[in-house]
Amino acid sequence: MNNANNGIVTTRQWQGVTRLLHGLMALGIVGQLMFSQLMVAPDELEEATALQKFALEGHEILGLGVVGVMVLHWLWLLLPKSDVSFAKLFPWGSSGLKRVFADVAHIFKRGHLPEVGNDAGLAGFIHGLGFLIATAMAASGFALFLVMDFGDGAGSDSFEQFAHLHEFFATFMWVYLAGHVIAAAWHEYRGQRLISGIFKL
Repeated sequence: MNNANNGIVTTRQWQGVTRLLHGLMALGIVGQLMFSQLMVAPDELEEATALQKFALEGHEILGLGVVGVMVLHWLWLLLPKSDVSFAKLFPWGSSGLKRVFADVAHIFKRGHLPEVGNDAGLAGFIHGLGFLIATAMAASGFALFLVMDFGDGAGSDSFEQFAHLHEFFATFMWVYLAGHVIAAAWHEYRGQRLISGIFKL
């Protein structure tokens, strides 16, 4: 580990399963957001172009894949050998929140990001929020799929309710994704090799 005074540290190697799940989740969510910019709503297919129909189909298929990855990621959290735990992603207890506030104070006092470590703190808190947003998006999207194929169909009241929820969480995901990329790039700039560490195969 380098000198902590300059805020530059080298992250530990993440477990292969964690890197794989994180990579699949990231690629799946980005793909979903891209498809959403091209597709048409399921109840507007009659006037849709071929590209819009293709994007909708891709959004549905990839969405089911993301749901599967999210389920596997939650199961991975439950295993004792996992290097990602509930305490790290959701430091909402008194000791965890103290660490979060200490990390925030570190940024304001020293002008750079805190060290990257294994303990719960600001980084874990932010990742946990993103994980919850991604879970909410996947769950609402899966509900839409069930309503369309096995329920009242597109355009029904239940479909509209889940569609509004899905769009609501998607807005937060856009904001989170932008902030996450900026933060990761800043870590890399400071010498904290998070991107190479999490995506290294």
